[in-house]
Amino acid sequence: MAHKIMIEKDVPLPDRITKREPIGYLPLLEMEVGNSFKVPVKTKEEMKKKTRTLRTRVYRFNKRYPDYLFSVVQGVDHIRVYRVENKKK
Repeated sequence: MAHKIMIEKDVPLPDRITKREPIGYLPLLEMEVGNSFKVPVKTKEEMKKKTRTLRTRVYRFNKRYPDYLFSVVQGVDHIRVYRVENKKK
């Protein structure tokens, strides 16, 4: 016998989903090869969260715009996103 799935209302999202690290608008489409931007960070935890967020955003952008290639690099107090040449063309 199959279990019946019930629809529930007003169930809050778990913390791991609602507490993502906000970054805001990323100028990925406007960047040319050799351009970069940096995102400042204050703590190791913020570095970890924002790096994950940036890499995910770049990955999703690249799925839509495969000719764009980026590198996300951690610094001491910032994360830098570089637009690099796509040699697969």
